[in-house]
Amino acid sequence: MSTILAVTMLAVASLMLAGCTVRTIGSPEGPSLVSEEYAVTLIRKQDPYAPSLHRDASKDRYGYFLLLTPLDGGSGKRLVSLLPEPSSNLPFGLGRLIPGGAGTDRRSLLVGEKAQLLGVDGHVVWILRHDLLAYDLRAHRLVGLDELRRLNPAMEQLWTQARYDFADGHLRVVSYDFTYGFQMDPETLQGAPTDKLRSPGTLPESPASYLCDRGEVAPGIWLGLETQDTGRESRRSYRIRRGPDTRAAEPVPGQPYLGAAFLRASRKAGPLRLSNPDAMVLAYQSGPRPTGSLTLARVGTSGQPTWRADTRIAEVEQFLPGTAKVIVRGKGPKIPDKVQDPVLAIVDTATGAVSVSVLWQHD
Repeated sequence: MSTILAVTMLAVASLMLAGCTVRTIGSPEGPSLVSEEYAVTLIRKQDPYAPSLHRDASKDRYGYFLLLTPLDGGSGKRLVSLLPEPSSNLPFGLGRLIPGGAGTDRRSLLVGEKAQLLGVDGHVVWILRHDLLAYDLRAHRLVGLDELRRLNPAMEQLWTQARYDFADGHLRVVSYDFTYGFQMDPETLQGAPTDKLRSPGTLPESPASYLCDRGEVAPGIWLGLETQDTGRESRRSYRIRRGPDTRAAEPVPGQPYLGAAFLRASRKAGPLRLSNPDAMVLAYQSGPRPTGSLTLARVGTSGQPTWRADTRIAEVEQFLPGTAKVIVRGKGPKIPDKVQDPVLAIVDTATGAVSVSVLWQHD
């Protein structure tokens, strides 16, 4: 037996004799969402477990939480457990009890099972976790399927075979064969019959889909980006050009920007337009990879930045643009022998003030 194995077995045996449990760290799963007040992130965390020399990892249990990060940069961050009272009259697989931890029943998930955020409609976050859940961001209250069933007797036959579709800012609960469906009202949590049963499929979101190379910053004033060299994409730099149209644009004095692009308002829209005064948001790298980080700059009609904000994100995974706040999610800098931190950055478009938080969740 090797020395390392012997030491490992001795350490595990010591923990077992001491009656200890192994604590775990929660990590973000799936894309974040945004409401008027919060960035909403789904957190997945393994339940604490007792150490064992022959632990069966297939029996690990996982809990899910909502992490609510205030957009105003305040300290009122919340971590909400998604453990409502289970339904008792539904088939196995809906509202079921799964044993886990200290001899009590918890609605923990098996290792291969998932939860997901469906969308935010006004002040309600819709979540799918075994069953449909709703979280009221105003009352800070989790609503389980039992209450949704009581509020929606006309939907009783739908729950066991429902499809969930979040489109046009609203949640639709549709029968599996698309013969009927309901659109949920966030104020009442009640569904109204709808004939919108199918929505066109959407491509997976990517950070690149939120970027463009030109746009009209104000009536009659265009800003565009001109490539300065032909190296690799990570090394390519751009200079801003300004003019009444893209053909007559002239270079703006100043240093070129590495890996630059203008931020779109959404995947299918033009550049994000800011007002008071007119401006767009430029995204670029502060330096070459892997040491550079994403920097945002507010660029006005002169083509010059009025502020710059370092997000401390080395690898961008998601943009959530808004006229008041721009939210960016991604991975922090690479540090030898360390997993990259999941990072959420919130940038105020008026001042450039940036709030950066690491999304790991410890006990």
